[in-house]
Amino acid sequence: MKEIEDYVSTLKNYLSYYEEKGYLWGNLIVIDEGKIVVEKRHGLSSVEFTIKNNSKTRFQIGSLTKAFTAMLMFILYQEKKVDIHESINQYIKDFPNSKRITIYHCLTCSSGIPNFTSFDNFWEETMRMNWTLTEMIDSFKNKERAFEPGAQFSYSSSDYLVLTKIIEAVTQISYGEALKKYILEPLGMNDTGCLNERDIVENLADSYSYWGTEIQAAKTDRSFPLGAYGIFSTTRDLAIWLQAIKENKLISENFKKQMLQPFQETYACGWDISEILGFTCYQHFGDIDGFVSSVKHLEKDNFTVIFLSNLEVIPVTEITAQIAKIRLGKEFTHPIELDVQLDRKSMEGITGEYVNNTKKIFFEIKMERERLYLYIAKKYEIMYKFQLHLEKTQEGEIYLQTDRVDERITFWSKQDLLRGNCIYKDYSGEKFECQKLK
Repeated sequence: MKEIEDYVSTLKNYLSYYEEKGYLWGNLIVIDEGKIVVEKRHGLSSVEFTIKNNSKTRFQIGSLTKAFTAMLMFILYQEKKVDIHESINQYIKDFPNSKRITIYHCLTCSSGIPNFTSFDNFWEETMRMNWTLTEMIDSFKNKERAFEPGAQFSYSSSDYLVLTKIIEAVTQISYGEALKKYILEPLGMNDTGCLNERDIVENLADSYSYWGTEIQAAKTDRSFPLGAYGIFSTTRDLAIWLQAIKENKLISENFKKQMLQPFQETYACGWDISEILGFTCYQHFGDIDGFVSSVKHLEKDNFTVIFLSNLEVIPVTEITAQIAKIRLGKEFTHPIELDVQLDRKSMEGITGEYVNNTKKIFFEIKMERERLYLYIAKKYEIMYKFQLHLEKTQEGEIYLQTDRVDERITFWSKQDLLRGNCIYKDYSGEKFECQKLK
């Protein structure tokens, strides 16, 4: 573990490279021992009105919401208003075959209740419609269980809508009001709240996908995400939130240990507990309607990195992981890149479909108006279009670098380029040998 002054220059070098390439979009904050080490804001909260992201910009945080819902449940557990080891049937009477499913099973995504976001037509139709919490629970409560309660882990937003229903039943107020009463007001998190389909939220960013440039992202109706993925926040507020968890401001150390104890695999209660370079890391990823978010917290050294973006192609999880690794001593060397020129015939020779049969990586390179573009499917099989920039290394390797995300297609020589032999490296650093289809 490096001292703060020892790694900051490496971190700034890394971020400078990403800034120059246009790979950062959104708000990023790095906090070490309670001190803000880096705070960056990039991109636009509104492309239409050319409004920049600023310190007050609010972002939807997607499934980072689950940690708040878990905390709400543990606050109620500490106050003896619920027992997390009781059946959900004690609180929701009309939920078939639920006697063996406990609140804890839902907290740890081990209930076996199928995830409603994986149902047919959810992304095409269901998410765009207005639903009450009861109606959405009705849509999955009669579905066949995927496994016996507690037997295994399967990530499920259905579990967290069940928890939302229980919180509302116990507190006799809405989820949003419970969130405010038990967490936001005590911590002074004034820029955080739960979205609904009616209220206008000041300073809430719009969100975007990417197709050679920013385009509108598909939107979810705000009536039903609630305790599963319905919260908005800022990087500063989330920093308050992480510090409050560390300092046991909401629940005792004993209850916190229960909340952060993995049950099946690495998932605890609203948190994924994993390791980065041998150090325990509490983390989660959020993804909704073009918003992507990542939080990583190394508790032993009180190090936190938070990245909220309103451009869905930004690999926030990989960027926060890289920052955490730099904190733990990993070096970053700024690559030296050289421009390279190819004639039109050679550029046309690059175009075509490429495949890696082992990993099933498939992409296409097209030339449009004298520019090369990469067409590739990513998460949820959504297609994206990125402009490619032709460059080479000092060693003579020719490669195509994407805009907006750090990916490249490398040809070891001009002969490989003409033959269609290449290495595709995605934003996580994983490499795939690919061959152009004839």
